[in-house]
Parts: sequence; C-alpha cells; structure tokens
Amino acid sequence: MIKHTRIHIVISFFLAMVLTGCMKDSNSPVTPNFTSSAELLTFIELNRNVMNLEINYPAMIVDELFDNLNNYLVIDIREKSLFVQGHIEGAKNIDQKEIPDYLKSADLTGKAKIVVVGLTGQDAAYVTCLLRLAGYENSFYLDYGMGYWNKAFSEPWVKGKGFYSARYYNRFSYSKKSYSSLPEVAYSDANSLNEKINSRLKACLEKGYDGIKTNMKDTYTNYFDYGSNSFSGCFVICYGPQFMYDGPSGYGGLLGHPASSVLYNPGTDFKSTTYLQTLPAGAPVIIYSLNGQQGAYLSAYLQFLGYDARNIDFGAWSLWGFTGFIKRNMPGVKNPIDYFPNNYTPYGYWLSDASNLGLSIVRDYPFVTGE
Repeated sequence: MIKHTRIHIVISFFLAMVLTGCMKDSNSPVTPNFTSSAELLTFIELNRNVMNLEINYPAMIVDELFDNLNNYLVIDIREKSLFVQGHIEGAKNIDQKEIPDYLKSADLTGKAKIVVVGLTGQDAAYVTCLLRLAGYENSFYLDYGMGYWNKAFSEPWVKGKGFYSARYYNRFSYSKKSYSSLPEVAYSDANSLNEKINSRLKACLEKGYDGIKTNMKDTYTNYFDYGSNSFSGCFVICYGPQFMYDGPSGYGGLLGHPASSVLYNPGTDFKSTTYLQTLPAGAPVIIYSLNGQQGAYLSAYLQFLGYDARNIDFGAWSLWGFTGFIKRNMPGVKNPIDYFPNNYTPYGYWLSDASNLGLSIVRDYPFVTGE
C-alpha cells in the first residue's frame, strides 16, 4: 500500500510533465492549465520554482536591495506600528493576508523582483515561499530582515541568540521513517486546481509565521520522553548539511543533535521522488535550520501540502548561538551577531569592524519614519 501511494505520485508527476511543460520564470502569476485529479504536489513541482533549491534559497542580501530600490517592489509585512518607526523608503506596508489581492492589481512594470521585508527574515521567508507557490517566481525575502538593513532594528536577532541545554543531545544517526501517504488537505469552496491552490494559500497566509513558529524548550516540554530519550508525538528534523547535524564543538567533542532527530538535506530531500513522504502526516513536523529562515521557508511549503510543520525560531542560532559553533564550523556563513561584546549598541553584541576583523554585515542603510 505504501509503495502504491508513492508510485501514484510519480505517475501523476510524469503525466503532468507531458501536459504542462516546463516551469516559467516570471513575477506574474501562472494560471494553472492542468486541472485533472492529480495531487497539488504534482502541479507545484512542475510549475513553481519553490523547492528547486540546489543552488540557493530566494534570500536577497541588503546590499543588492539598496542598489536596486528603484527596480524592485518592496513589501514590508511588519505590523504598522513597527513600519511607522522606520522602514525602507518606497516600501509598501501590506498585511500578508492582503498581498495576493494587492499584487493582482499592482502595476509591476519595471519591477524586476518582489522583495518581502520582515522583522527577522523568517517571517518574510514564510511569505515568500507562499508567493512562489502562487506563481510569483521572482519573489525574494530580505536576508535577516530589517535587522540587517540597519542596526536600529536588530534587537530581535540579539535576543534570539541562545544556547539550549545539550544534555539530551547525541551523535547517533537516526533513519527516516517509512513512506506514507500525503496528508489530507482541507479546501474551502474549491473545485478547480486553481481554486484549491488559492484556498491553501489563503489558509497559510492567515496562519502566518507566528502561527507556526516554536522553540526547542517547548518542543522538549511537550514531546520529549525522557525515559526513552526520544521525542514522542512529533517528528524533529535537522534541515541542513551534515556538519550542522554533527553539532558544535564543546565539552571535549561535538555536541550532536537532539536525540531521535533526523537529518534532511536542503534542495534534494523534499521531492515526491525522494523523501517527502517519509514525513508523518499525522504528527507535528518540527524543523530546525541554520538561522530559522530556511526552516520557515520549508514550513510554508509543507503547510501548503497539509503537513503540521513548525519552525524553531532562529534555528541553530537559538540552540548554539553562545558556543561559537556557526563561526568555527561554518566558514563563510553569515552570522547575525558577533561573539565579541562591544559598546556600539545597547544590546551588548554586534557585528562590527572592531579590530579590523572584517565581520561587519549589519548595515547602516537609511530608513524613513511615518507612513
């Protein structure tokens, strides 16, 4: 029965390829023309540039946005009170639930890309994935959100830095689960495939990133069985490369990962032809990634497909931030907060060019206040 389910998805995938052709590259929504009974997954994998991430996530660095402000449409999804305190000049403050309607009526002439700006980048990554599912394939999220545009907005990243107790971590490799059916998906007033897609997008946008974010402390409190030293009632995954699964250096060795958590590789493991259906459809899927942005993006995709996906807020930054793990083991990876205390900000930690270390990533790009 399990094998039959997976074969059905692969066959549907092949049929859809014949009927729909290749992906389109545009910032205009693509109208579905394949409306048979094939799964949503079939259409999405063939017609949306969402999880084809072998190269990169659709994250945009602040420098690119600054250099192209006149050419990009900037959508700020933060609460209006935060937007008024300071935002990128020309940005449109739009409630995420209203973005699809806004884009349908907006004049995108001359706007090469759509850039979603959030508080930390995690919220924007979630929305960006949904926009790509809607067909806006030239959508991107601002890497690390407003916290990297100007240090005046970086307090959330400072507070997100932490170190969770590794007492119940280990370095055992845990296997993926057996293949199972895709989740049941609920629709509202949806008959055609296009209506079903819009129904799922609406539900995910209404839930928002705040509706799916969590933390490791609550995950342990709610799901960890200390008798068996494993999670029960949920499925925890490390969404990243092997060295992140190995964990940071400390206590004379590598600290590893939460007991019973399973490694999934970005860009390859969440396709119908690989390991997507090894995720349980009837239990929360709790994701931790490098900085939380990758996990937020993946969570949106899985939520769209009907999985109860949840993201560890700030990812490994909230687990290992006080250890120097990211800095020591991931050369070249951007770090939101420096490990050296300084007097440049009231928060205590900051990426700066102190001692000419060349660590500066947080910019001092201008912003405007008011509406």
